[in-house]
Amino acid sequence: MDVDLELLARLHAEGRGLEEAWAAGCVLPSSGRAGRRSTNACKHLLAIGYDNWIVVEQDRILAPGESFDRALESAERNRAWLRERGL
Repeated sequence: MDVDLELLARLHAEGRGLEEAWAAGCVLPSSGRAGRRSTNACKHLLAIGYDNWIVVEQDRILAPGESFDRALESAERNRAWLRERGL
């Protein structure tokens, strides 16, 4: 999972909570969009020979009227992103 750290810092400075951060899109639905942290984590797992389960949690709030299919598409993109990185 990637987090928009700049947006998170701004929301925190404004005294906003976690639910507001989710609604603002702070937790990005697709891995790798916020920076290199997720990519570096994948590289590290491969470098140490990790070959077990990995769980990717995707916290997001569907907007009013937004289809669950959008969340499913995002999860499928996340799986593809991990496969591209050897996981």
